[in-house]
Order: sequence, then C-alpha cells, then structure tokens
Amino acid sequence: MRSGARGYVLKARDAEHLIQTVRLVAGGNMVIDPQLVVALAEELSQAKERDRKAETLTAREIEVLQLLAFGHTNRDIAERLYISPDTVKTHLEHIFEKLGASDRTAAVAEALRRRLIE
Repeated sequence: MRSGARGYVLKARDAEHLIQTVRLVAGGNMVIDPQLVVALAEELSQAKERDRKAETLTAREIEVLQLLAFGHTNRDIAERLYISPDTVKTHLEHIFEKLGASDRTAAVAEALRRRLIE
C-alpha cells in the first residue's frame, strides 16, 4: 500500500471476486481482502499478547538474556550468576515462551528489537 497499491486480494480468491475488486479499484476505491483483515487482526492480537508477556521478564531473565547476547553458554551463564545449568535452562524456557522465540538466537534478536537488552 505504501508503494501506491489501491487494493490487495488473496491469490486463493476466484476470478469473479478478482474482477469485482479490479472494478472497485478502477472506480477509485481502496479494497483490502476481508480474509487479510482477519489475519492481520489475529496477528496484532498475538503480538500484543507477546508484548504483554515480554513485560513480565524478571530481572534474572534479563540478566540471562544479556549474557546470552554476548555468546555465553549455559554453563558460563550458570557460573557467572552462581546458579545451576538446569536453572539457566529453566530461565531460557521462560524467556522463549515470553518472547515467542524458538531458539537462543531468536530470543536475543527479539530482546534487542524490543530494547530489553543492549
């Protein structure tokens, strides 16, 4: 839309719907496929939930994230924070869930994006 598009139709739509959309756009209207609107609304809702969860990161989880960002292993993190490697693993599981991340790299990237760590 930023590039000047006046309509967006999902490719799974039938030809009749496509023709109707082209006519509406040619008439000066802006058209966005209702299924896309629903998908975007769901994504926004999920993003809000992830943001809410990220706000609940504990100070210790942020410490773990910061050390993770510097490339430390679970064992390194455990030694630096005087906790067991199993506790580090538990913190990481909570961090992944709260940030919607599937691995260490994704967690650090998301934390940086949200400015939770530097």
